[in-house]
Amino acid sequence: MVTSPSNARLIIFDGICTTAMNSFFVGPFLAAFALALGATHWEIGLISAIAFLSMPMQLVGLYTVDRWKRRRALIVSCALTARLLWILIVCLPFVRQNPSVRYLLPVLICIGFIGAIPGPAWHSLVRSLIPVDSLGKVFSKRMAWGTIVGLCLTLGGGFFVDAWPTFSGRPPLEAYSVLFAIGILFGLTGVVAITRLPEPPMEAGRTESFRSLVRLPLRDAGFRSLLGFIAF
Repeated sequence: MVTSPSNARLIIFDGICTTAMNSFFVGPFLAAFALALGATHWEIGLISAIAFLSMPMQLVGLYTVDRWKRRRALIVSCALTARLLWILIVCLPFVRQNPSVRYLLPVLICIGFIGAIPGPAWHSLVRSLIPVDSLGKVFSKRMAWGTIVGLCLTLGGGFFVDAWPTFSGRPPLEAYSVLFAIGILFGLTGVVAITRLPEPPMEAGRTESFRSLVRLPLRDAGFRSLLGFIAF
């Protein structure tokens, strides 16, 4: 296991950047943007469900990292691709005179599916870098600082959207593009932090097939109960 204070700081910093990014990408600003594009209630529901619909893509990520053995590369490539795709959404109010939500949904689905792939690789990498007795401390700091930053940005973003038409004289829809662009910058900064993490070699010696590897946790009664609780 590769442990050092710098690894913990990088993981915490990435968490702050990711939460800052999601404060613009997920929640009220995305919903308001979609409504401004004319989204129906069903389409708003679909946007909210993308994160859950994309969860099976983690099996793709598990299979990929099991074969590729390069966790950091998978995390960086998928995160970079998903976050750069937001540029298409940022540009939407500027490249089309009357943008429609039908241009938004396919991009969001691609972002959600690509973004879900590196989940297993990320958890495995963190487990290799942070000892078990320090995980709670590191992730509590990551969550606490991320929550503080995300709260401030969400409130500030709300004031910004309200004030945008007055001080800019531009259409209100463009205010969301500005916030999404800021979110991209936070997201790319988080990717840079991940690239600075070391890549410990993955444990070797496993002989099970991939199908057996996926089924193995399901043999644990406690894990099955946890899955049922989460699903409910």
